Amino acid sequence: MAKMPLDIVKETQQILGRGEGKLHKVLPTAIERLILERAWEGRNKKIGFDVVPFSGFQDFVDTQLPWGLGSSIDDLMNYCRKYPKVQQLIQREALNADGKSTRQIAEENGMSQSAVVRALNRSSGSGRDQSARLTIFPGTNPKTAAQRIREKLGDSFADQLADQLKGEL
Repeated sequence: MAKMPLDIVKETQQILGRGEGKLHKVLPTAIERLILERAWEGRNKKIGFDVVPFSGFQDFVDTQLPWGLGSSIDDLMNYCRKYPKVQQLIQREALNADGKSTRQIAEENGMSQSAVVRALNRSSGSGRDQSARLTIFPGTNPKTAAQRIREKLGDSFADQLADQLKGEL
C-alpha cells in the first residue's frame, strides 16, 4: 500500500480534482482512511461571510472545493464499487448524516448503542442479515424512502424516525 500523506483530506480532494483514469484504484484507499480517521470533523466551510463546521460526512462530501470534496455519495459509491468494505463505510456515514456517534443516536432515540449499531449494519449490508440492506440517497423520493425504511427496519423504527423528524421541523 502506498504511503498516505499526513493531510488525507487534501490528498482526497486532489485525487478527485484530477479525475485520474486510475481513480477507481486510488480513491477507495483515501476514502477509507478519511472515514476511519473521521478527518472531516473539526474542519469548516464558508457560507457567505460565515465559517461554520460541517454538519456531517455527507455535508463534507457535497461541499465544493476547497472546503469539501465537491462530489456526491453516489459518485463515491461508484468510484468504490470494487471495494464493498469501503462502500459500507460510506453508506454508514451517509446514513448517520448528522455526524452523531452511535452513543448519541442511541440516547436520543431511547435505544441501546448495540441496537443502533445493528440497525446501521443492517442498512449497510454488513453483519449476518444481508436481506436488510437499505439504500437511500439524496434525491430518493420520500415516499420510496419511507417504504424502504418500513420494509427493512420495521414499523416501530419508522414511527420513531417520523416522530423524531416531526419534532425537528
